[in-house]
Amino acid sequence: MEIPGRRAVKDGNISLGLVCHPCQEDSVTQQAHGYCINCKEYLCETCYKYHRRPKPFKDHVLIDENIDEYQSEKMLDETPPPVPERKNVFDTKCRFHRNEDLKYHCRTHKIIVCSVCALKHHTECNVDYIPEICDSERRLLVQKIEYVEGKVEYILKLEKEALLLAEESYESVLSDLISQRMQMTRYFEETEKEISDLVLRFREESKKREEETLEIEQKLKTKKEVLTETTPGSEIKQYISMRKTDEEMDNTNAKLQGVFCRASLTIAYKPQQSQVLGEAIVEHQKGNVGTRKLKLLRKVSIAGEKASCSIIDMATSPNNQVLIVADVINNRLVIISDEYDVTFHQFASKPWAVTYISDTEVAVSLPEDKQVKFITVGDISCKNRKSIEVPGAPYGIRYRKSDCSLVIVNQESQRFTIEYWSLDGNFLRTITSHDYALDHMTLTADGKILYSSSAKHLVCLLEPDGTVLKSFQYVDDNMLGPYGIASDAFGNIYVCGQKRLRVVSKEGKWEQILAQEDGFAPQSVLFCDKTKRLFVGQTRTNKDVLMFQI
Repeated sequence: MEIPGRRAVKDGNISLGLVCHPCQEDSVTQQAHGYCINCKEYLCETCYKYHRRPKPFKDHVLIDENIDEYQSEKMLDETPPPVPERKNVFDTKCRFHRNEDLKYHCRTHKIIVCSVCALKHHTECNVDYIPEICDSERRLLVQKIEYVEGKVEYILKLEKEALLLAEESYESVLSDLISQRMQMTRYFEETEKEISDLVLRFREESKKREEETLEIEQKLKTKKEVLTETTPGSEIKQYISMRKTDEEMDNTNAKLQGVFCRASLTIAYKPQQSQVLGEAIVEHQKGNVGTRKLKLLRKVSIAGEKASCSIIDMATSPNNQVLIVADVINNRLVIISDEYDVTFHQFASKPWAVTYISDTEVAVSLPEDKQVKFITVGDISCKNRKSIEVPGAPYGIRYRKSDCSLVIVNQESQRFTIEYWSLDGNFLRTITSHDYALDHMTLTADGKILYSSSAKHLVCLLEPDGTVLKSFQYVDDNMLGPYGIASDAFGNIYVCGQKRLRVVSKEGKWEQILAQEDGFAPQSVLFCDKTKRLFVGQTRTNKDVLMFQI
C-alpha cells in the first residue's frame, strides 16, 4: 500500500551506480540511498533522512531499498531526470527553506545548510558558521595551492634532473660502446693482417719449394734417359758415370727427405660465443619511495603516570650507556639506561631539544623560559648546574665538540636564526637567518648542520659557516612535515613526516622505512653510528621509544 512519506519494498542492498542529485549539485558525489517520486530525484542517506521534515515535502512519497528492482517493476511513473549540470552561478538559498540563506557548513555530513536546517537537523554535528571561517579557510586553501604548486615545481625539477642524468649516462655509455667497438675493429684488422701476412709468406715458401722439386724432377728424367739409352763406348766409363749418378741420387734423396719434413700451415679462428664483451646495466626507478621493513629490537615505555607523550628530541651519551628524550607534552626529560630503566626529570616549562656535553652533562633548551639549562645526569638524580639566558626563544640545540660551542636555533619575532654560543653564555655569531620556522636541527658526523622546516616542507644541509650544500623537499602523502631529522656516517638522512619515517640516501633516493600502517607514529629520530641503532620517538598516544638495529 502506498502511503505518504515512504513506500516499503522488499529488503535489498542500496542500488549501486546511482548518485544523490542534491549533493551532486554541490559538486559532492554520494551514493543513492533512496528515491523521491514527487521530486523525481535520487537521495543519499542524509538527504533521504531529512527530506520530509520541511513542510513543503511532508507528503512526498519515498522509497529506499532495491531502487533498481522497484524501477524495473515499473512502479515509478517515469525515469528520473539526469543530474543537472552545475551552473557557474551558485544558489545561496536553502533548497528546503527558500527564504533562508546558506550560512553553515556541516563537517559531519559535508554539506552547506541554512540556520533552520542547522538548528533542526545538525545540532549534534560539527557545524561551522561560514562568515567566521571563510577567511581562514581561504588562507588554508591558498597555502594548500601554494604547497601543491611547490610540489609541482619540485616534481618538474626532479624530472629535469632525471632527464639530464639519463642523457649524461647515455652519452657516457655511448662513448664506452664506441671505444670498445673501435678496439674490437682494431683487433680484427690487426688479426686479419697477421694471418694474411702469414699465408703470404707460406705461399712464397711453398712456391720456392715447388720450383726446387720440379728442378730435381727434371734432372731425374734426364739421368734416367741417359741410363736407358745404349751408347757405344767403354763399359768402364759407363760404370764410372753410373757410380757418379748413384751418388747424385743419394744427395737428391736426402734433399727430398728434407722437403717431406717441412712443417705445414693450418689457420683457424674460433669465435668465443660464451664470452660477453660487455653488459648494458639499466636502472629504472619508476617511483620515489620504496619500502623496507626494519627489525624492531625493543620498545621502551616512557608513559609513567601520563596518558600520552610527545617525544620531540633525543640524545645518546658519548659512552652510549644512556638515552635521553625530551617529552614536550609533559615538560620532562626521560632518562633511559642501557638496562632500559626509566627515570624522569621534571621542568616548569617545555623542554624542546637536548644534547650531551660530556658523559654526565646535558644541555636542554627551554623556549618559554628563554634559557638553555645545563643538567648533570647521575645514576640516581639530575642536578641543575647553570643556565644561559638567550634573547629570544631557543629551540634546536646541538654541541659542537670541535670548538666546544653550542649551535642554537633561536627565534626572535618572526625570524629564525642558527647561532653559535659559547658554553659560558657568550654569543659568538649568526650563520643563517630565515623568515620561516625551523622545526628541528642536528649535526652530521662530520660537523655539518642539518635542519628541517615543515612550513616550507624542506630539509637543508649547511656547511658550518652557513653555506648551503644541498636542500630537498619532503613529499609526504598527507602534505605534512618534515619534523625530526637525523643522519648517519654514510650520508643517509632520516626524515620524520606525517606518521612516516623515510630515509634519503646521499644519491637522493627516497625509501620509506616506517609508517602509520605498521602501528607507529614517528615524530623524532636519532641514529647512533657506533651501535648502528636507530631510535624513534613517537607522538601523542604512542608511549614507546622504538629501538631498531640497522
